[in-house]
Amino acid sequence: YAAVVVRDEQGDERQDGPRVRDVVIDVKEKDHMGFFQVGGGASSGSGEVGYVSIHHSNFDLFRLPAAWNDWRAAFVGGGQEIDVEVIPGTRESEYRFRVVEPYLFRSDLALSLGAGTGIYDRRTYDESHVRGAAAIQKFFDRGHRLSASLAYLVDAVRIHDLDIDAPPDAVDVKGSTFLGYPRLELRYEDLLRSYYSGPRGVVVSAKLDLADAVTGSRVDFTRAALSVDFHRGFFDRRIDYQHVLHLGVDLSWMEGRGGDDRLQLDGRVRV
Repeated sequence: YAAVVVRDEQGDERQDGPRVRDVVIDVKEKDHMGFFQVGGGASSGSGEVGYVSIHHSNFDLFRLPAAWNDWRAAFVGGGQEIDVEVIPGTRESEYRFRVVEPYLFRSDLALSLGAGTGIYDRRTYDESHVRGAAAIQKFFDRGHRLSASLAYLVDAVRIHDLDIDAPPDAVDVKGSTFLGYPRLELRYEDLLRSYYSGPRGVVVSAKLDLADAVTGSRVDFTRAALSVDFHRGFFDRRIDYQHVLHLGVDLSWMEGRGGDDRLQLDGRVRV
């Protein structure tokens, strides 16, 4: 319910009188709350892959069906986000799942939980991963543009079925290795999203990973990364009909057990 506020000639609010009315506002939820993608591809290095992706932006984990044959409003209406990616392939396969509660306990905190697995045929050896992540994100403004997050990531890596000509790096880490480490991230995201043509705006992210025996990792390393992505629309005033230019730059540094520092610079241009 809402009240229509009427002001007099002096600008003061009038709380009563014949021109003040109570009105009922009927809000209808937007029907478009997610999308479904199907694709595939092939390359000489990674072989053939398929792709299935599901994204829902108004999920409700705790809204169960009214009955076994009534699923009309089940798992909908909680404002949670859910992402599922299934990428099966002949040489590389990945499966990922993530759920986000954007307003944890109706606050400016967000909770993110994710899990996934990856299976890779490296020709001379096989590599598999079982991953998981949990993160708490703090927003500093109402528009959810500036935020800081603290996450804990785990990655169980297995190197197996090595051929005689497998590279020395793979031979050195043969077997199972567990990685567990915290990640601190500062992020600025100012995007205008479109389901049809993609986002517009800018995203800046700075990450810091620290892994050692104290964090539960069998491998000690320090890693820092900075990324900047800029999206600009062209050729049409209507957002859904624009072509989008994406410019991205990634800069990362990592120091491992051997004390070797490695600086990587990667630039991407995508239309």
